[in-house]
Amino acid sequence: MKINKKITIISTLFTILFLFGCETTPETDENLENYARNDLFGEKGQTSGITNKTMEEAFQKAMESEQRGDNDKALYYYIQCLEFEPNNAKVLYRIARIHDKQGNNTIATRAYTEALQNDNSLILAHQALGVIEMENRQYQKAQGHLQKAILLDQKRLTELGTEKFNNYHTLDKESPINSYNVSGIIEDMHQNFDLARIYYKLALTYNENSANILSNLGYSYYLTGDLTLAEREYRRAINLDSTLKRAWSNLGLIYARKGQYNRAIKTFKQVMSEYDAYNDLGYFVMLEGRLDEAEYFFQKAIDMSPSYFKKAYANLEQVEMKKRELWLQKQEAQGLEDPEVLSETKAESDEPIKSSKIAQDKLAHEKSIQDELALVKTAQEKLAKDKLAQEESAQAELAQVKAAQDKLMQDKLDQEKSAQAELAQVKAAQDKLMQDKLAQEKSVQAELAQVKAAQDKLIQDKLAQEKSVQEELAQVKAAQDKLAQDKLTQEKIVQDKLTQDKLTQEKTVQDQLAQVKAAEDKLAQDKLAQEKATQEKLALVKAAQEKLAHDKLALEKTAQEKLAHEKAAQETLAQIKAAQEKFEQDKLAQEKSAQVKLALVKVAQEKLVQDKLAQEKATQEKLAQVKATQEKLAQDMLVQEKAAQEKLDQDRLAQEKATQEKLAQEKAAQDKSAQVKLALVKVAQEKLAQDKLAQEKAVQEQLAQVKAAQDKLAQDKLLQEQAVQDKLAQVSAAQEKLARDTLTQEKAVQEKLAQEKAAQEKTAHEKLVQVKLEQKELAEVKAAQEKLAQEKAKHQFELFKAEPTVKLNELELTSSEDVQMVQLQASSAKTAANESNGQLDPNKE
Repeated sequence: MKINKKITIISTLFTILFLFGCETTPETDENLENYARNDLFGEKGQTSGITNKTMEEAFQKAMESEQRGDNDKALYYYIQCLEFEPNNAKVLYRIARIHDKQGNNTIATRAYTEALQNDNSLILAHQALGVIEMENRQYQKAQGHLQKAILLDQKRLTELGTEKFNNYHTLDKESPINSYNVSGIIEDMHQNFDLARIYYKLALTYNENSANILSNLGYSYYLTGDLTLAEREYRRAINLDSTLKRAWSNLGLIYARKGQYNRAIKTFKQVMSEYDAYNDLGYFVMLEGRLDEAEYFFQKAIDMSPSYFKKAYANLEQVEMKKRELWLQKQEAQGLEDPEVLSETKAESDEPIKSSKIAQDKLAHEKSIQDELALVKTAQEKLAKDKLAQEESAQAELAQVKAAQDKLMQDKLDQEKSAQAELAQVKAAQDKLMQDKLAQEKSVQAELAQVKAAQDKLIQDKLAQEKSVQEELAQVKAAQDKLAQDKLTQEKIVQDKLTQDKLTQEKTVQDQLAQVKAAEDKLAQDKLAQEKATQEKLALVKAAQEKLAHDKLALEKTAQEKLAHEKAAQETLAQIKAAQEKFEQDKLAQEKSAQVKLALVKVAQEKLVQDKLAQEKATQEKLAQVKATQEKLAQDMLVQEKAAQEKLDQDRLAQEKATQEKLAQEKAAQDKSAQVKLALVKVAQEKLAQDKLAQEKAVQEQLAQVKAAQDKLAQDKLLQEQAVQDKLAQVSAAQEKLARDTLTQEKAVQEKLAQEKAAQEKTAHEKLVQVKLEQKELAEVKAAQEKLAQEKAKHQFELFKAEPTVKLNELELTSSEDVQMVQLQASSAKTAANESNGQLDPNKE
């Protein structure tokens, strides 16, 4: 019952997923509305999709589709945007860009143009139109759009204030790099090489690792003959992109122009076969006018080519024609300008001719020459026909060989196609087996995911409950921390106040002590001054006494002087005694004054000590009061904390008890449900495991069969490939034999043609010389005839005067003979001229 319920749930989920998938399926063409810009859809017409309600929704879906690479759907959404804003230049540009990527240049050009009509400042639209016009060889239109893109970009960079390079601002990531590159190509075409290189270098300031731009810069240097700079740029391009064929080819042309043919061939071989390399090198040196070298390279290409190299043969014939034309021009120049021939002709023309028989012989000789020339021409035509027949025969044989090769290749392709079809069937069977296996595994994984989701939900509920308990404990702890913080704050305030009062009292005591010390210092200084004065007076007294003793001695010696001095001494002694008495009185007064001052100082000190003791006592009493207050506050706080803690503990215990009971109940229910689910899952897993084992066994059997079939197919394929290779080896041997026979025949034909050509050229040259000699003889005959006619006319005139009738008849006869002679001379001259023209015509063989 439970298993059926589970299967029902899974079926319901699949149904829901299928319905959701159906909701995202695009509508059919029947439900689409007709859009005003159907002309922008292209050949595919409207693409099925979902109609959007707003411009923003359609534009967002278009961008998402374009990022995924679904350009058709993006185009559909962009055209829907035009239903809301028909002249949105940004949308038109994106439509044009999609068509440009798909190769729809006509629609892309129309959309780009329409975007620029609405906003002419779109730099990338100008660039894209310029590139399209360049591809269409509309260089003037392309240059206009590209220059507009560059001007707009430089204006933007000017506002940003970037650095300058050759009067242009250096580029950044938003600059149209391709506009500068393609503009450089156009300027090179117009031979504005300096401006072209500025454009290339500006593009390289942002993208210095662009192999294409470096290759274009190298070609610009090549066009002006700066081969060293061109070689440097091509090497930089090749170092960045070793597959760039244009850079390799142009580097080879530089080596060819320098005459470094081996390096040119090695360079060409990087992007073409060796015989193609020799053919290209020969064509280049042929254009340079080095015909002998070109002939060697074309012959080398023909010898190396494994088959008939039509292009190289055509180039070789072109070289031979050019050499023939040069030889004829040289022969004609030598015949017309040789001074010896001219002198001989002049000397022989002066000799007299005395008979008309020479003219007749000349005519006969000229006729024989014409017959010989006709025979030569016939032989040449026959040789040409034979050569064409041989070439046609060779081409027919080559066509047969090619047909045989094509047939063999077709047979091989058919065999490979058959083998591939069989392999495709085997692969399809394998894919089907793998898909079935993946579907089963996916179903098992989905059921396991459901079980895991249930377990995760239980764990999340448990974690949520634990988180709730932890949050409550955190609140209690926060309250405790706050009480402790308040207690510390109060204690700090009291201590700060006591410390400040103590410092103030100590400062007052120190000031009073300083005053007492100053008074004591003043008393000591006064006492020292008095003692100094007393000492000075005692010194005076001593000096007086010494003087008195001296005087007394003097008086004893002289009585008179003694009596006189005694009186003075008595007076002096009286003065000294008076001074001593006065000194004693002053000293007593000073001592008395000092004793008074000392008594005052002592009284002050005692008072200060008493005040200090009183202050210290007051401070101690105050500290005792503060301490008592703190102790009381601490006791109150402890009581409050204890009460709060007890309350919190009681609440926490109650909550924990309730939570634990709830968790126990939920856990019991969840455990029970989980056990049921696990039992179901276990049953399903066992069934799935059995099914999986059975399927795997069947799959292994099928794989074994498939493997056996593959092995058989592989063996058959190997046998077929071996047979094909044997057949190809036979064909290749036949082709090589045929190629050798063909080359031998062609070589023999070419040697025969060369011999015949040399013999014909020799015969033609000899006949040309003979014709020129005969022309000289005819000229001599004509001069002799003219002289003979003059003499005969003179002779007839003389006879006519003597015998009129006879001479008249003779004159008439002579005149008739003269007419015939003149006619013969004209015919001979015409024939000679025709033969001469035929011999000197370079277009005739």
